[in-house]
Amino acid sequence: MAQVDNLPALVKRYGKELVYEYEIPKEAIAKFNAFKPDPIKPNESLLERMAARTEDWQSGPLFVESSKSPYKFVVVMEATAGEDGDAASLWQAGWNFENGLNRANPMAGLSRAGAKAGEKLKLTAVSAPVRFQSDSQVRVSMGLLNARNLNIETMHIVVISGVEGANWKEVLFAMRYALVGFVMFGLWWLWFRPRS
Repeated sequence: MAQVDNLPALVKRYGKELVYEYEIPKEAIAKFNAFKPDPIKPNESLLERMAARTEDWQSGPLFVESSKSPYKFVVVMEATAGEDGDAASLWQAGWNFENGLNRANPMAGLSRAGAKAGEKLKLTAVSAPVRFQSDSQVRVSMGLLNARNLNIETMHIVVISGVEGANWKEVLFAMRYALVGFVMFGLWWLWFRPRS
């Protein structure tokens, strides 16, 4: 199986632990490239569009532990733009459960605005995080809704568990309102304290 470039950095960026890595088979990629979506109807909403016919792929069974939630997966696609212009795709990405339930959400991001004809594209998108209430057997699923000006060459899926770590700048930025509150309280206390 071919590996995703800089996998440790990818895992660190989106979570804590690499759970599994899939390479979507060439046969499935050929079906994605040959897929012709249903024509868009006038005034069709995104919700109606998400219910349209898709070209689907799903992984083999994967065991997930609720204690390691949330889980998400990162899709890394290599493709070529056919002509000058936007190269775009829209997917339904999610999880299939043993009981037949499918939890999928729209996934954009596997796109590039203003691509050049013949340009090699490396595109990355991440699924919505999911918390599993109990240990489960699941499958990763990808359903192609639409693609234009893209010839997909390879697709890798990296399943990651846990919450990504924050660096000190991100922690400080998240605490900015608390810091402003402390400063305001300090100024108020200095201004209104009893004077002897």
